[in-house]
Amino acid sequence: MGSEREYSKRLGTISPDQFQAALERFGLGDFVRAELVPSGLFGQNVFVTSSQGEFVLRGVPHYPWQFPTERFFVERMHERTQVLVPYPYLLEPATDIFGWSFAIMPRLAGVSVMDEAVAAELTDADKAAIAQAMARALVEMQSLTWEYAGKYDLEMDGVYPFENGYRAWVVERIRTKLHKSLGHNDHTIESDVRWIESVVAEASLALE
Repeated sequence: MGSEREYSKRLGTISPDQFQAALERFGLGDFVRAELVPSGLFGQNVFVTSSQGEFVLRGVPHYPWQFPTERFFVERMHERTQVLVPYPYLLEPATDIFGWSFAIMPRLAGVSVMDEAVAAELTDADKAAIAQAMARALVEMQSLTWEYAGKYDLEMDGVYPFENGYRAWVVERIRTKLHKSLGHNDHTIESDVRWIESVVAEASLALE
């Protein structure tokens, strides 16, 4: 089946036997080949083809909640909207195959505009059509709502409400990042702080 290969710095080297074991974990057939993903997503993804189709294997999560969060919202999007998402998002929390948890999902059809060869062939009409398609998808995504503003929680595998509402959560995050920037170096000056606070004040009604 070939020897192990490095597919990205983050994923490291992976052998065909490991790909086969991952596919078998979900009954996805026999390993055929794996391909580099040339750009994006921190080197977490690799294209995998099996006897049952084309998939994306996603590994080395940044945080324990990263893949469960993605799975949760992919499932909600699939159930409640018309947005095309990689469903089913199959999550394996065990680390026995690769040394890290992973997810496998169907590879969606199409090409990446991050590919320079693809981008070079795009006409102005193509670019306008892409922008319109992205806008339609964004509108459809926003049709997915919840009973309250909140955030995904790993332990409950669900969304818990922000204690003091959405506005307070947003403002707290802004001020936390501002405080970190002030402590990092002297590039953030007092006029920056005043400007940020003025934007927060002006946006108060919208944040409610």
